[in-house]
Amino acid sequence: MTAARAPLLESLPRGLHEALPPALFVALVCALGPWWSVYELDADEGFNLMKALLVADGHSLYRSVWSDQPPLLTWLLAGLFAMTGPSVAGARALVLGFAALALWSLFRLVRRQEGNESAWLAVAVLGGSALFQRLGVSVMVGLPALALALAALDQAAGGRRQVWVSGALMALSLNAKLFTATAIPAVLLAVALASSEGGRRRIAARCAEWLAAFAAVSAAVLAIARPDLMAQLVAPHTAPGLEGSFRYEVGWNRLAALLVQEPAVLLLAAAGLVLAPPWREARRWVPLLWLAVAAAAFWRHAPVWYHHALLFTLPLAWVAGPLGRAVAGPSRPRRVLALAALLLAAPLAIQAGERAWHDFRAPVAAEDTAALEEIGRFGAGARWIVTDRPMDAVRAGILVPPPLAVMSLKREKAGHLPPAAMTAALEQYAPALVSSRRLRLPREVRRVLDESYDVVVDRDDHTLYRRKPGAPGPQAPGR
Repeated sequence: MTAARAPLLESLPRGLHEALPPALFVALVCALGPWWSVYELDADEGFNLMKALLVADGHSLYRSVWSDQPPLLTWLLAGLFAMTGPSVAGARALVLGFAALALWSLFRLVRRQEGNESAWLAVAVLGGSALFQRLGVSVMVGLPALALALAALDQAAGGRRQVWVSGALMALSLNAKLFTATAIPAVLLAVALASSEGGRRRIAARCAEWLAAFAAVSAAVLAIARPDLMAQLVAPHTAPGLEGSFRYEVGWNRLAALLVQEPAVLLLAAAGLVLAPPWREARRWVPLLWLAVAAAAFWRHAPVWYHHALLFTLPLAWVAGPLGRAVAGPSRPRRVLALAALLLAAPLAIQAGERAWHDFRAPVAAEDTAALEEIGRFGAGARWIVTDRPMDAVRAGILVPPPLAVMSLKREKAGHLPPAAMTAALEQYAPALVSSRRLRLPREVRRVLDESYDVVVDRDDHTLYRRKPGAPGPQAPGR
């Protein structure tokens, strides 16, 4: 059986073979629908795009642009916009590149450990996930961070030079989103296993080299971003009362509800554990360690959003990979059970594709079209707009004042969006428009708006204020 497969798989050049899974995924998501033209896949897209536009415009991240996420994706998007101009489709294509990196890294990891069949199954499980397909083209920080973590794991299994690369990649991953810290023990285990033939001294040396590279890159990012970032990164995620504010989005219960929406991934991961048990092979403990640490970290985490489930989907796809070896193995009972699991999972994966197809082909909502038209009509030539849906501002070509680039529900519930900060931004930047679509404006802010703004749109789904002629100008110079 192995000899029959060899001409098809082994005759391909290694680089081409490894490039096939990401290329096929890109073709898949493009075939599912025009994701590049969807108005907004998630509210976080608008926040991330606006932060990048402000940085590209010369505003300092964390010092003037408020952000509760690490800087890497913002810097990458700002660099992209500086070269090509603002583009929602271009930003989504950048994230799609990270999705391709995740599949490339996972394929290399599993192929090295388990063989071709297992590698192809692992990337098929991940690429068939509806969550991965949607987040693979959404301008959000989680998938790029996880792609870099997988790349760090892939490099961890290499030689001394690759250990340094792994540490640097893991530092970059953490500077995209902090939740990938849950992968650090798994990466260090991978480094130790790759160095185990040299004994304890070599293991210690390789781990020390990894930590040195990780610390050096982390320190460099911190020096560039300035210490201002730490208060904004940590405090909004640890504020007391968040659990009460998001009582339905807390911990394991919420995660379980999210993961059951990926039944094919769960089924194949469970089959992989049963039919290719990891107990005697240390390398198979690497994704399990990642899952265990992530589960402990999210035990009482609040809030838990749908995109957090991707932190579990990636190692689960890795765990499912060895099922491919059971399909090709000598044990007939295991082959039958493995094939049965694949047949059961196939229609579930097709359903996942249908959900992504629906997301990517959804027409622009009437309220989005109306809001964008109204902002364009009343804000022609405007420099600043305050809005809780920054995607409107991005598409209208208007900037949001840096302190209010992220007007998220979590920031509000954590107490980091007080009325005083909003009124100060209104006085400092004197925006031409104020648009309210998601959040209810505090009474103190509405009082200031009543003095200096007229209501030009008043609907249940959109309230738009335009600055009165003769109202006081900005207190700070606007670039």
